[in-house]
Amino acid sequence: MAATQSADVETLVKTGAGYIWACASCHGDKGQGMETTPRLAGLPAAYIAKQLHDFQQGTRFNDSMAYVAKALSEEQIQALAAHYAVMRAPSTARPSLKGDLARGEQIAREGDWSIGVPACFTCHGPSGFGVAPDFPALAAQHPAYTARQLAMWAGGSRHNSPLGLMAGIGKALNDVDRRAVADYLASLAPVPATPKTELAAIDASIPVSEGDAQ
Repeated sequence: MAATQSADVETLVKTGAGYIWACASCHGDKGQGMETTPRLAGLPAAYIAKQLHDFQQGTRFNDSMAYVAKALSEEQIQALAAHYAVMRAPSTARPSLKGDLARGEQIAREGDWSIGVPACFTCHGPSGFGVAPDFPALAAQHPAYTARQLAMWAGGSRHNSPLGLMAGIGKALNDVDRRAVADYLASLAPVPATPKTELAAIDASIPVSEGDAQ
């Protein structure tokens, strides 16, 4: 069964199935993403699954992703999420928006309470590695994607954030600040993929002992 499921996931990722195009055609063959398409490699499985559910249910909007997500079964969603969670890939993101990296680092690490913005890392974890299921990794994400998502939060076209947190932050940041923080985050090392032992423990809802972590 596991071998069959693995083969099915590889098919979805590399070639697609039926009228669903391959994940790799947009997200890269190693899940590294490109420009306005997000990096998936190493993201927490719970976060990936949540976003696919949100696309299915219409609480997150993107025509292409809604088309794909609605064609996926729950088993396929969970399998794809697990697949990308353990994937490792070097970062292909580079600062490209001419943002002020020092200002971006300030927003990411300290926030700016003069405009009501907390540090990105307060919710998204140390080094921007994310906190599942609601707060994705930001480190090594493509700057055009990050800046576009911030603009979407600000404009109200994205609204699947816990307690509406990102809407307020997106509105508080002007375009210069969005480009600054997006470029800074793109300069960071990518999140390590979830170890398979930890992923299995998460799926089983049991803690991982220190001796099991690799």
